[in-house]
Amino acid sequence: MWNHIHLLIEVPPKCDQLLSDEGLLERLELLYSADHVGMVRMQLEDLMNSTTEVGQKAYQEVRETYARRMWDLGLFMKTLKQRFSSWYNKKHQRKGTLWEARYKSVLVENGHAARTMAAYIDLN
Repeated sequence: MWNHIHLLIEVPPKCDQLLSDEGLLERLELLYSADHVGMVRMQLEDLMNSTTEVGQKAYQEVRETYARRMWDLGLFMKTLKQRFSSWYNKKHQRKGTLWEARYKSVLVENGHAARTMAAYIDLN
């Protein structure tokens, strides 16, 4: 069918170690434009050196805005659908949403179930 997509996504467990700013920016480069990543880089650099409590709080908020998406499937899907819709609408000179309903998710454990799901997706 042409009106839906299937994704098999592994959501890694959230690590206890804090992701470095460079690590965060490397991951953002996979999803955002160079201009957007450059803007985030400048924000982080400006706020990181802040000596005020407000500046340090703003630094943490910028980091958290992007970092929390890495382990949250709902936020990931929201961003993916929005970015794809924007691209598709621009390419086809149209407006509006592409998806009628919220995404559906199924938890798949490793092993046979994951291979079966991958085969199902491949055949679709």
